[in-house]
Amino acid sequence: MREYKYKAITDGSEFEDYVIKLYEKEEEKLLDVFLHNSEDNVYWAKEVNGEIFYSLDQIFDTERQDATHLVIFMK
Repeated sequence: MREYKYKAITDGSEFEDYVIKLYEKEEEKLLDVFLHNSEDNVYWAKEVNGEIFYSLDQIFDTERQDATHLVIFMK
């Protein structure tokens, strides 16, 4: 099981992480194509008790498993 140990910054600050909620497999495939063509780092994330936590598993190298969100670190 994937560990989501890192809390995403979602407080509206200058350093806020970009978070996308995943809904359907089809949407995930479209995001995957789009994000593969970017230089940003994209990680699987999960909502836990109203907070978003991400793993260090990049979406390009691993399966979705139980992820509910993506966290994107823009370059």
